[in-house]
Formats: sequence, C-alpha cells, structure tokens
Amino acid sequence: MSIISKRNAVVTLPAAFIAAAATVALGMGPASADAKDIKVSTPLGNYGTGCTYKVTADISKAGTVFFYDWKKGSTIGTFTDQAKVDKAGTVSFDWKPKVAGDRVLKITHDGVSTTVDVKVVKGTDLGSVCVGL
Repeated sequence: MSIISKRNAVVTLPAAFIAAAATVALGMGPASADAKDIKVSTPLGNYGTGCTYKVTADISKAGTVFFYDWKKGSTIGTFTDQAKVDKAGTVSFDWKPKVAGDRVLKITHDGVSTTVDVKVVKGTDLGSVCVGL
C-alpha cells in the first residue's frame, strides 16, 4: 500500500511541479556564489592605513560588482568602489584603508556577498614602499 493516496498525488504532484517551475523562472533556485575567493595582496609587514592593496574576487557572470570596507562587528559598511564586468572572470579593486583595526572587506555581485577579514595597523609610507607597523 502506498503512503500517498491517489487523491493526494493528484493535488501534491502538480503543486510540486508548479513550485519548482516558479523557482526556476524567478531565479530563486539554490544560491550560487556570484562573487567568491576574495584575495588581498600580501602586505609588507601588516596591512597599514594609507597603503594601497589590490583586492580581487572571482565573478561567475556579467553585472555590477560592489566593494565595501566594514569595521568588524558593525552593521554599516563604507561603500568603496564598484565595477561593471562584461563576463565571468576576476574583478579587482584598489583598497587604501583609512582606519586601523579589525576590518571586513565585502564584495557583492548580483545580491550575493562574500567577505574576508583583515587587521589594519598604522601604515608608514617610506616613499617607494608603504608598510604597516
């Protein structure tokens, strides 16, 4: 004997099919990571205020990508930059931290965000090189 009666199957199966079709049509399927693998160029010493670093992320499709710098634990981040990408690949931003402390760098693409934590200390610009001491 089946657990699903014929009456339930008649109602349940079409409803499941409609829900699945709506999910695909509305793009609400499993969330894919549109921005992933954030990398920050390796500092000389530590990450320092006033020094410039390259931040990159892999992007899975075309669109606008937003870059934010957050104080760790804060609910409000600082918009840093944005880039329009024409196809999947790597997007990069120049990041020049202004504030020392624990920071969260966030890249958002197509509503999906990914983050990386970094610690920033006071930077010293020595002319040809900038270091966090």
